Amino acid sequence: GGTGLGLAITKKIVASMGGIVSLSSKGAGLGATFTILLPAAGLPSPTTPASELVSTASFWGHSMRRSASSSQNLAELIAKDPNACVCLVLAAGPTSESISAIMQQFGAKCESKEITGAPRMEDLQDVKRKIEADAKERTLNVDKKFHRVYVLESEVAMLLHKNGCTELEQVPVLILGSQKSTKAAKLMGKWTQSILMSRPVKMSNLTRKTHCLMTSQPFEEPVNDEHKKSNGATTASAAVGQQQGVAKLRILVVEDHLVNQKVAVAMVGKILGKDNVEILIANDGHEGLAKATEKSEVLFDLIFMDVQMPGMDGLEATRRIREWESTINDSYFIVALTAHANKTDIEDCLGAGMDRYMSKPLNLADMKSLLIELKTGQLRKKKAV
Repeated sequence: GGTGLGLAITKKIVASMGGIVSLSSKGAGLGATFTILLPAAGLPSPTTPASELVSTASFWGHSMRRSASSSQNLAELIAKDPNACVCLVLAAGPTSESISAIMQQFGAKCESKEITGAPRMEDLQDVKRKIEADAKERTLNVDKKFHRVYVLESEVAMLLHKNGCTELEQVPVLILGSQKSTKAAKLMGKWTQSILMSRPVKMSNLTRKTHCLMTSQPFEEPVNDEHKKSNGATTASAAVGQQQGVAKLRILVVEDHLVNQKVAVAMVGKILGKDNVEILIANDGHEGLAKATEKSEVLFDLIFMDVQMPGMDGLEATRRIREWESTINDSYFIVALTAHANKTDIEDCLGAGMDRYMSKPLNLADMKSLLIELKTGQLRKKKAV
């Protein structure tokens, strides 16, 4: 609560979306105002139906981090093309409503035709005529830019193709279906301007794929950075945790918050391997001090020390641990866990005897780097006084 972990999490989320958090205050004891600025497309007009607003809100909830840049690119493209249009032929429901609402927010015109039940060719004649006209225009459009993009249910696309609408191969089409739909996949092999999009529709996919279709660019599935990091951490676990059959590392986590305890334990286990480490938990400074000083013959290899805890805080617990260390001529490597990372707080941590600090919410890459240093003997402990 307060300006601690919640603010740190907020700042990280806002930064990942390309925004900023600012603070203003009139003075001590007079309160403070936090302001968040985010890049965003235009809001719906006051006349937008409530159903569309609800659908749009839930729709924006998907993949917001990736959507920020791709949405901006699409919005800028549409702003330069007053004739930009999206023709939707989808099953009636929230997906159709959401896509329509989002595209209108970006400034594109929307032509929607909702399908109830199985699609029938007699209901698609007007769509077929538009596709034929667009295909004819394409032959004269030397810059290969398209004003209209079609978003079709896979059943609609296959029905049009089956009934002689070969022009579908020449116009930009976003086919909404399942990745497992072999029929749709086979059609995609023939249609050079088509891209498949699976349900549930994600904002990032919609904006990237629509942008590619409007600019006649090939679409490539992005590499999942989080997946790469996860794989990297798993590989590191095998490499770091299986060194020469050494004894288990002993790590003490002094943290009063259950969720933070679980996060720290999960990260350490993921990186080192659960079988390669013994982790003990202390729920406050008093308990942490007791565990750290109860056995001088079996010390911990590493202590994670939360700074703000009820009763005895992490700073005081660290000071007392350092005093005790002088009686055994050895020392711990103590890492502060804090939601505060300004200069004064860092100096307080180091001044109390801590060796390093890590900001909350904990970062997997930072944790990995620290534990590799630990396993390879690169951590430099403070000398016992």
